[in-house]
Amino acid sequence: MLFPAAIPVFSQDDVAVIHVEARGTAQIRGSDLARAREGAVRDAQRKAVRQVLLEVLKIEDPGKLPPGSDRLLARHDRYVDTFSVLEEGPDGGNYSVQLRVAVISEFLVHDLRKMGGRREGIAEARQRRIAVRVSGVGRFDRYVRVREVLSGIPGVRQVLPRKVARDEVWLEVESVETPAALAKHIESSGLFRVRKDPETSDRLDFEFLP
Repeated sequence: MLFPAAIPVFSQDDVAVIHVEARGTAQIRGSDLARAREGAVRDAQRKAVRQVLLEVLKIEDPGKLPPGSDRLLARHDRYVDTFSVLEEGPDGGNYSVQLRVAVISEFLVHDLRKMGGRREGIAEARQRRIAVRVSGVGRFDRYVRVREVLSGIPGVRQVLPRKVARDEVWLEVESVETPAALAKHIESSGLFRVRKDPETSDRLDFEFLP
């Protein structure tokens, strides 16, 4: 039976990261749950790094990863910034964990370039920085919630604060998505209302609906 685990996430604002979720498992040998848990965490972290590797290379089939990718995945701990445990526990004869992992894409991209496995056009996509203004953020806990939600949106690498004013905050979001696509992801969370058409504005403008 799996049970929730409340472990806080701490991230580094000056490091470009991608947040993903991954499940890992490991066989329970004897009654050594601690060792099985360690193995499950490593398995989940490796899968998280593989997800980010697929995203960076824009590949859907893991079988099409470039030669040498296994060497990167074998060093998955190099690319894991932080992680939180969403749920964990014995699952039959295995121990299972569900992690939310912050993978350092900068290091992964650097090592891919050294391998010569980086595809043309990816670098430009990951450099896209989008200005986002969010109103309705009058309390610090709402600001924290806004950053958490935006950081969890697919394609978002990092969310940096740029200006804080009364009841609003200006953020810089690094994403592989276009502003219009990012706006759709943000609005689909159900926590934001679009205030300006992203197709006709040079920034994204939202109202936070806590």
